Amino acid sequence: MSEEQLATAASERLLRFVGDGVVGMVVGMVTEDRELIVSRGPVSRDGVFDVGSITKLFTALLLADMVSQGEVGLDDPLERFLPAGVRAPRWQGRHITLVDLATHTSALPPLPRNLVVRAALHRSDPYRRYTVPKLHRGLAASRLRRAPGTGYRYSNFGFAVLGHALALAAGSTYQGLVIDRVCRPLGLGETMFEIRADVASRRETGHAGAGRPVRDWDLAAFAPAGGLRSTVADMVRFLRANLDPGGTNLAVALEEAQLPRRSIGAHEDVGLGWHLREEGATTIAWHNGGTAGFGAFVAMLRDQGAGVAVLYNSPASPAVDAAVFELLSDMLG
Repeated sequence: MSEEQLATAASERLLRFVGDGVVGMVVGMVTEDRELIVSRGPVSRDGVFDVGSITKLFTALLLADMVSQGEVGLDDPLERFLPAGVRAPRWQGRHITLVDLATHTSALPPLPRNLVVRAALHRSDPYRRYTVPKLHRGLAASRLRRAPGTGYRYSNFGFAVLGHALALAAGSTYQGLVIDRVCRPLGLGETMFEIRADVASRRETGHAGAGRPVRDWDLAAFAPAGGLRSTVADMVRFLRANLDPGGTNLAVALEEAQLPRRSIGAHEDVGLGWHLREEGATTIAWHNGGTAGFGAFVAMLRDQGAGVAVLYNSPASPAVDAAVFELLSDMLG
């Protein structure tokens, strides 16, 4: 069986594993010299999907690039990049640093207190109208329960704060920085925050658990945590860049983002954005994502030069995550 036939069989197996839990799904696979895209259900192979928290990989890569250019340092305190009068919480004098934010070890909660109630009451669009000034007020009102850098706790809040701190450090907008310094250098022309007119006809519709169409979320100030939209072809290009950083203009930043920084548990670390899961002698770098009606998953085996990207227009599903890990384990033999 040829490599392409093997890849096709693996993709179809993933789709069968997931079963009927998703409305439509597109799977992209990349190896050292091949790419393959397959789809199932009422979606287009070049459809535009929300990628949710995979956006965090782009925010973290922006951080790594700014570090490589000497604009910021990983150990710089967050407060250095906040507007005058805005304070960040501390623990017994210990500041939150940029690397704390990028590794989910800032000790900040998943959401700020001034968003929790609204998010619970407006589940159909929980972040709408949550502005950057509100984010800063939520940060100032936060209280830490442990020292930053000492424990892992996944935080959309922390990544939202990180993205806007980088924008302030660069004197630009967060969205503009990601497009100019990450997407364009990597050739990701169909990765965007706002749906452009030239791709609007390929925008997929998100669905709730029962298959009911739902409206798009407005991530507002939480764009750095989950605001990007993309195609599976662009996600495959993103994986290829991470598999072979030397062939890009962001080689140093891509390499730095993949280095383990903090421990999550016995067999998993976190880099800048990337989760790094030990699988025998190999490491699987991965991240998932989800919004109201979309789910996404990207993962790669750097040593094997292989990666998988999955985009679907149903709520994020643990079954998809499990299927991709199973597929990657099979690829390891």
